Formats: sequence, C-alpha cells, structure tokens
Amino acid sequence: MLLNKDHEPLRFGFLLAPRFSMMSLSSAIEPIRVANRLLGRKAFDWCTCSTDGQPVMASNDLVLEAGAVPAFTRGCL
Repeated sequence: MLLNKDHEPLRFGFLLAPRFSMMSLSSAIEPIRVANRLLGRKAFDWCTCSTDGQPVMASNDLVLEAGAVPAFTRGCL
C-alpha cells in the first residue's frame, strides 16, 4: 500500500518558472502538508526546482530557493 509506514515518502517536484504564481504553488503544496499532518507522519514530500538550480522570483516578488532540474528527476515525480 502506498501509504504504508514502511515506505519512503512519495515525493512531488515543482518546477518553478520566473514570475510563477505563489498562489498556485501554495494550493499544490498545502494538501500535501495537511495530509502529512492528518496521517501523523511524513507520507508525502516535495521539492522546488528551477532549470538552472538558482532561486526563482514569484509574481509577488518573493524569491524561493530551488534545486537544479537533475535533482528534480532523481527524487521527485
């Protein structure tokens, strides 16, 4: 079973484009965070990535750290 406590967390990757919508990213991450909280463990994980591994500025001018795309393909969906 996917949510078995013996399994590694299911990991999601979010590729950030310059001026991405923070609302969209938050709307995607929040259900993952809530699921972990309700399950009482880290069943899901996420990472943020960019094409060059550099921080990315959102449309609201906040800057988020991001890993390089190769990290995205090794550990994320």
